[in-house]
Parts: sequence; C-alpha cells; structure tokens
Amino acid sequence: MNLIKIMTDTEVMKRISVKDGTPQYLMFPKRSFYDEMEKEYPIYTKLKNIAGYADNKLFRAYGTFMDETYGR
Repeated sequence: MNLIKIMTDTEVMKRISVKDGTPQYLMFPKRSFYDEMEKEYPIYTKLKNIAGYADNKLFRAYGTFMDETYGR
C-alpha cells in the first residue's frame, strides 16, 4: 500500500515528469498532477483537458475502441 501512495503522490509524479528542467509530457490519471504542472508548464492545461475528456478514446486501451480499431 505504501508503494501505491508513493507512486501516486503528485510531487513524485512531478519529479518523474521533468528531466533537467524539461517536461517529458507524461500522462498521469490524477488531476492534481496537471494542476501542479500547469503552474510552470502551461501546456499541461491542454493535456489535462485531453486526459480528462470523458469520451476520449485515445487513452482507452480496452472496450469498443480496440474492437473497432483492430477488429478484436
């Protein structure tokens, strides 16, 4: 359980996402991560909207998207 808390900590995600002062544009499923990142990197406002879009099929690997795309 402690590992999960560490891996989902917003500050830990932020440190993982920035290398040598440059954001790596990783997508995380936690809104607070985007809220924190957009303070320094405005592109994260757009990424938050993309990641949080309810009908987003790009980030859904299962369900009808896979069936429609790959005939599975």
